[in-house]
Amino acid sequence: MIVSFYNKNVHTYVAGPLFTTAEHAIINKVLGYVGWDPAISAGIFFPGGSYCNLVSYICARHRRCPDVKQRGLTKPMKMITSIYSHYSVDKSAIMMGLGLDSVIKIDFEATSVEDFEKIVCVCV
Repeated sequence: MIVSFYNKNVHTYVAGPLFTTAEHAIINKVLGYVGWDPAISAGIFFPGGSYCNLVSYICARHRRCPDVKQRGLTKPMKMITSIYSHYSVDKSAIMMGLGLDSVIKIDFEATSVEDFEKIVCVCV
């Protein structure tokens, strides 16, 4: 909270040495809580849930299409989510240039595993 209170940029050690050190210490502590080795793991703070979701979708897109930064999307992509998902799913699809038509919302309580697997196969 101290880092957030001061609204200090901690993108590099030079820009905010005290806050960057605090961020690393907190991240290493959290990594320890989940049993990950800080020597081979990393973390980052985000200013909110919507931004966190957006970055996770961008990471997933990059994993699926690693050349997207250079060439752009060369094939359509879909996002599968629950009908109860957070509004940031739609917002992220818009900001990523995928469009709302790429978001497939499923009622998981009323969808069988077999039907879900069919939906995934169509999307992949």
